[in-house]
Amino acid sequence: MNCRARVSGRISRTLAVGLFLLAVGAATSAAQTEPPRVRRIFVQGAEQISPSKVRREMRLRQKVWWKPFQKNYFYGPDHLESDLARVLTLYHNEGFIFARIDEATVRYRSRDWVDIEIQVTEGAHVYVAGAELVGPGGEDAARLREKIKVRPGEPLMEHQLARDENRLLEACHEMGHALAEMTRETRVREDSARVRYHVTMGPLVRLGEIEIAGLTRTREPIVRRELVLKTGEIFRISRAARTQERLYDLGLFRSVRIEPTYQERRRLTEPPREVEVDLTLDVVERPPGSYGFGLGYTSNDRIRLSGDWQYNNLGGLARLLRAQADISYSFRDPPDQRFRQPEEWNLIFIYGAPWLLNTPTRWQLRSRYSFKRWSLTAPTPDEYIFEIGMFAGWELSRYLRLIGSLENRWTKEDSTGIDSKAYVTRRISVSLLEDRRDFILDPHKGHFAQFKSEHAGGLLGGQVSFVRWTASYSRYVPVGEGFTWAYRLRGGYVHPIGDNGQPPGTSRLDRIPYDDRFFAGGATTVRGYAERSLGPQTEGGTTGGTTSLLLNIELRFLLFWKFGGAIFYDAGNVWADIRDLSWAHWIEGWTRSTYSELDAAHTLGFGVRFATPVGPVRLDYGRKMGRGARDHYKRDSELHFSLGQAF
Repeated sequence: MNCRARVSGRISRTLAVGLFLLAVGAATSAAQTEPPRVRRIFVQGAEQISPSKVRREMRLRQKVWWKPFQKNYFYGPDHLESDLARVLTLYHNEGFIFARIDEATVRYRSRDWVDIEIQVTEGAHVYVAGAELVGPGGEDAARLREKIKVRPGEPLMEHQLARDENRLLEACHEMGHALAEMTRETRVREDSARVRYHVTMGPLVRLGEIEIAGLTRTREPIVRRELVLKTGEIFRISRAARTQERLYDLGLFRSVRIEPTYQERRRLTEPPREVEVDLTLDVVERPPGSYGFGLGYTSNDRIRLSGDWQYNNLGGLARLLRAQADISYSFRDPPDQRFRQPEEWNLIFIYGAPWLLNTPTRWQLRSRYSFKRWSLTAPTPDEYIFEIGMFAGWELSRYLRLIGSLENRWTKEDSTGIDSKAYVTRRISVSLLEDRRDFILDPHKGHFAQFKSEHAGGLLGGQVSFVRWTASYSRYVPVGEGFTWAYRLRGGYVHPIGDNGQPPGTSRLDRIPYDDRFFAGGATTVRGYAERSLGPQTEGGTTGGTTSLLLNIELRFLLFWKFGGAIFYDAGNVWADIRDLSWAHWIEGWTRSTYSELDAAHTLGFGVRFATPVGPVRLDYGRKMGRGARDHYKRDSELHFSLGQAF
């Protein structure tokens, strides 16, 4: 036995030594094949544009201590050559049209490090002396001149001239001249330049036949009714783009291409005033059915399981059938009761279609059955809800949408120590949305505004009556390369009508159902506070409010690869009565040394984001401001983990 053990030990040690030598050899081989790193990039001759700005335009990076994970390898002369082209483009876009690069040298300081030296001659800074339009006359010329944004006295910037060309061509296309041509002439004298845009309008283009190709499941009339292009009308590019958007909005197609074919005509002594164009609408359908499952964990100590199944092209008519289910359990429960009762579950069924009564009205019929446990310790009721509602949406313009709904909700409230009650709520709501964000999941510029008005009871019937208004405005402003300044202001108010089955003298808050009150605190409202922890409180929990006001300010920036960061300030609260909302209560939440539930909550924090195809995965750390709030909640801060931006 001992002999076998010694032999086995020798073999094991021999294998370990061999594996170690292989690892060292692999690491040495990788180090030998790794390109050298860029130590410094010197830019000489850059006076009007700073060397740091020139370096930011390049893909090659020099070593900097505050970006330890930044890749700064020297990938070869090809990469340097493309970077030099970017530098020249930078100078041309800033008005230095005579700028040139005299020399670019790569100096090897060692086997692992190189320095790059770039010699630039900037030349004169050229300014615009005037810009004129040549070709069109009459009303066409007047409309086109409005598209020229370059003004005398401004630097001659190439990208601005290119944008003017695009605007002029788009205007020609919108006027029905899809074959318009454009050339630009720039005459430079010393440090001034005159720009001429030569426009050839071409004939007016009208629509001929429209052919649809690629359909296998979807019926052709379903596609044709989405067309905003009609035979015999003037062909406008914007209407073609709108047709593509409407078809993509159906969710049936992977790609939609519109290919024009101009009809051949015999040669005439004079160019024709009008021509016809036939269009081929070529689509590629996506599979109509899909399903998915999910398992997630949230920062408010909940584990959630979800499932989703849908079929969005029933009978080839673009009709939707969808089923969703989710259930969540709280880790705040005692361990022996953790999975005995869920904290929340939902079952949702949806049937919808893109047209209603032969009008382009997107509508859905939804039914929902749900359960929610509002608090673990406070005497607040558990809610069982069954709801049926119809929702419809109308596109008022490309960015503006109107949404309406009519809902019927049966609610049962039941909890130990509270009398059970059941009631019916019937409501109608109208929402107006304007969405100009560049990317819904992770916006970097644009804005989003929404106003919603709800009315329950009254002529609609039911046992609960109230009106509820909410408004929100978010804006996203790029403030530099990789930086986005984002802010949001959101508020709401709900007002009960009548006693809603409560005894005389009951407060406004107690006459509002729990599900229709406002709550604050958590990853998407006021970070640094636990979910739904702000506002009026009872023994062991919060009760929500009739009034809400939230302010979020955030600076987002890119760190490296797919990682980003953010610094944020959140403030807000919910109040039982709108008369409790005041400027004094807003400020004293930061300065007061004792806690008051009427004061606004203020937090500062930072976070990390990781970009994914479905939005960023977000981890935020928020710290409470104000000693009174920290003492009351017995926690200085909170961590929030979630998917998607806070707003």
